[in-house]
Amino acid sequence: MSAIPTIFLHEEDFVWQVFFVPAEFTVKQAADFLMSLIVNATVWPKNKEVRIVKYYSGEVLDPNAKFGEVVKPGEPLLLVWWPPKEEWWRKKDDETFRLVRETEELMRTKAPRSPMNIYREEFERLSIIRRLEREGKI
Repeated sequence: MSAIPTIFLHEEDFVWQVFFVPAEFTVKQAADFLMSLIVNATVWPKNKEVRIVKYYSGEVLDPNAKFGEVVKPGEPLLLVWWPPKEEWWRKKDDETFRLVRETEELMRTKAPRSPMNIYREEFERLSIIRRLEREGKI
């Protein structure tokens, strides 16, 4: 059995999680599996289904597809209660990106001994904002 390294975030959470999901699982099984890692079963609304959405493309994955066939290793995913009130993942939150940009800029200019300045090349290389700018997504 092979496993896919998965980075995921539940829509009500704020911390990205990392876990391995068996490639043979269906997307629905994977969603339930990942939710069971972060949600207490006693507070999980029984009338709601969980779906997986690709973070960058906003594509809602088919629940019957094989997880290993539709998800690349390390691809960021969102776990979303279904049906959603709105498809908020389709519109990139410019406010969030603006705050991250401002924080990076303040660290660069106001804190010369900060890790941001000491390890500038690594931050430039690993920055999510910089990568999205290089790829032309923002």
